[in-house]
Amino acid sequence: MAVGDFADVGTLVDGRYALAFLAYNSLFELPSQDEQVRCFEGAASRLVEGGLFVVEAISPDLSNPGDAVSVVSVAEDA
Repeated sequence: MAVGDFADVGTLVDGRYALAFLAYNSLFELPSQDEQVRCFEGAASRLVEGGLFVVEAISPDLSNPGDAVSVVSVAEDA
């Protein structure tokens, strides 16, 4: 088991895997695009050749302005 910031998955876990799964909109918990990119790069670095990185996330209907994704707040726990 590893505990830490999942944006750092590339350095947080050891080994190589056939599947990395980012569940239920977790991607949007990372507060910046740079951290999201770091997460993707780290996951890719831990995959075996031909491995899969599956991201489960909403796909808003961009033709409906009321169905957009926006950040409400970002804060650190003390």
